[in-house]
Amino acid sequence: MSRLKNSRVAAAIVSFNHKASVLRLLANLEALDIPVSITENASSDGTLEAIKGQFSNTVILESRHNLGGTGGFNCAVLSALAYNSEYIILLDDDAMPKGKCIEMLADFLDQHREYVLAAPSIYISSRPSTLQETGGGVHFAKRLTVEAWNRFAVTPNLPDILDIDYASACCLMVRADAIRQVGVMDWNYFIFSDDVDWCLRLTQNNQKAACVTAARTEHDFPWAKPFSPVRLYYFQRNGLYMISKLRKGTNSSRSLFFALFRIIRDMVLSLISGDHEIFLTLKAAATHSFLKQYGQWKSPISFGENRQILGSAWFDMNRISSVLIDITIEDWAEEMVQAARTLTNKPLQIDILCDWNRVAFFEQKNIFSNIIPRRHGILNFARTFLKLRKRRYDLVITDAFMFPRRVTSHAGKVASIFHNNKLYSAPCRPWQVLATSFIGPALAIFVTALTMFRFLKRPAPGTPPPEAAPILEQLGYDPGKGQPWARLKP
Repeated sequence: MSRLKNSRVAAAIVSFNHKASVLRLLANLEALDIPVSITENASSDGTLEAIKGQFSNTVILESRHNLGGTGGFNCAVLSALAYNSEYIILLDDDAMPKGKCIEMLADFLDQHREYVLAAPSIYISSRPSTLQETGGGVHFAKRLTVEAWNRFAVTPNLPDILDIDYASACCLMVRADAIRQVGVMDWNYFIFSDDVDWCLRLTQNNQKAACVTAARTEHDFPWAKPFSPVRLYYFQRNGLYMISKLRKGTNSSRSLFFALFRIIRDMVLSLISGDHEIFLTLKAAATHSFLKQYGQWKSPISFGENRQILGSAWFDMNRISSVLIDITIEDWAEEMVQAARTLTNKPLQIDILCDWNRVAFFEQKNIFSNIIPRRHGILNFARTFLKLRKRRYDLVITDAFMFPRRVTSHAGKVASIFHNNKLYSAPCRPWQVLATSFIGPALAIFVTALTMFRFLKRPAPGTPPPEAAPILEQLGYDPGKGQPWARLKP
């Protein structure tokens, strides 16, 4: 399946409901004369219609189903290999390589044959002086296996080259020959951790990976978006799957134990907190991992289905005059203040509880009556909780995020969760949650020890889902193979 182009670099893109950003990306690649294969993942925002016929260098793979980042990238990469380019660059539809980023990555690989992949520094598009990451490390003997490097560093001073264990697939350049040898991503992931797994497999034969820090890409970083049970599910399930499958070295079971422990501990805490979305999501992640059921989550839940959206009548009924914001994602601080103030005509005293190293940042905002530093650790949370209880806040507001609510989020008379510019009701169970903060980890250790045996057996890598078969057949690959290098018979 030979194509007319023989460019040094070909691009593989996945598109899903990011019409405006993918149009900018495709226009940029067209100007650079880079051939593109894009999997259009059944978007509902008119992306497919917008890009059809607009770009002469672009091949569109139309999927009737959302194949996820994993399936979408795999199909696009298999298509892009037909350009016979030396390198394939993977790009998210909401990422934008800046300046000579792509050329710099290709030049680096030209000059350093020992490196099989290269990635740029990834900056957050909404805060372009702040890093998302510069790749990261993977350590199977540590409690936290995957560590993104320079996460949230502002205008950092970086070395020219960082040797890394993995890089984000939002912008990642790989040698095409290595892909033909190692294969595409493991189809089991759908989204999240697929790039970590792939990078580890690409570098397994003494090949190296690098972040070329002067090369820059901006990305619409997802963790500052409203809480999504879907992201939480894949983040937890796939992290556990990746460790179970690829762990190596002495003490490698340590990382597996703690990955499972964290899921079970957070299940217990979210259940007692009354946050059913997190509990049910984590339960599904743990259950499917135990049963070795991977791929797409077929029955996802949504946030707020059984919660009341708070209004002015609720504020009046509960006589809200003092508010504490227990914040995790600082970008939402002003929106949370505004959401509270619009629900009452009475003056509000609004304090904020934030990480101790962000106190100066919030002092500059000049919108809070008091700024209270938070230090991590169970004992520190307990001490802070007891101090907050003495202040007798009428309401504590927490932003919806990827972990159960802290005990400090239950320190007021009533509680709520800020999500997508609205305030939602939340149970307030201070003493139950405080007790669970101490008892829950012990229970989680016991359950982890009972179920660990199931995860010590390495799972098999995935094969393409039936939904990917039409595209694979279109490209001439056998849809029954996980790494489909065998062509279909005529």
